[in-house]
Amino acid sequence: MSVVLKDVLAVVAPRLRAHGYKGSGQNYRLADENAVSVLNFQKSSGGERFYVNVGVQPLFVPTEGESTPDAKKIKEPECIFRTRLKPPQNLMAGWPYSVDLAEQLAANFDDLFATFVQPLMTIPGPVTEASVGDFDEQTGHPLLGARHARNFLHFARISLARGNTERATEFSQAAIDICPERASTLLHHLKDVIARASL
Repeated sequence: MSVVLKDVLAVVAPRLRAHGYKGSGQNYRLADENAVSVLNFQKSSGGERFYVNVGVQPLFVPTEGESTPDAKKIKEPECIFRTRLKPPQNLMAGWPYSVDLAEQLAANFDDLFATFVQPLMTIPGPVTEASVGDFDEQTGHPLLGARHARNFLHFARISLARGNTERATEFSQAAIDICPERASTLLHHLKDVIARASL
């Protein structure tokens, strides 16, 4: 009998619910008053493998698409913090439809939940305490992402929302310094944060 995603999820879904995720099929969400995590099982175009995409979105700042986040409807690509659950090293092209690997997938997610989801959903925590100096110029930050203008905009908005206007300005100015001139919309958002921080 051929294995389909539903067979894998029959093993994995109870482990997701143990962490507090709700949902069914390919999408699951975990939310509190400050943040939401979205888990998506994405079928590959070839139909032989699938991917496990994980996102975290603070609910007090805009999504990646500049919308106001709705914890009940947000999709994983809209989250400002995103990663993908890595399959076993010899299966870099995704997870195969295998019930035998379902337990390993669940265990791998347990680890990712502890090292990625929980820290990012902890408010106050790493996302509210970050500073520009935490982002290495070459490698960025292992949890909080790369040192690039779009990411710094997110942290500027987080800082502003939490009342830290000095840090919001710091992130915005650092982003402007590395932002391409052609990115006019991004520059507009960064300057808007600085303007609101100075009020």
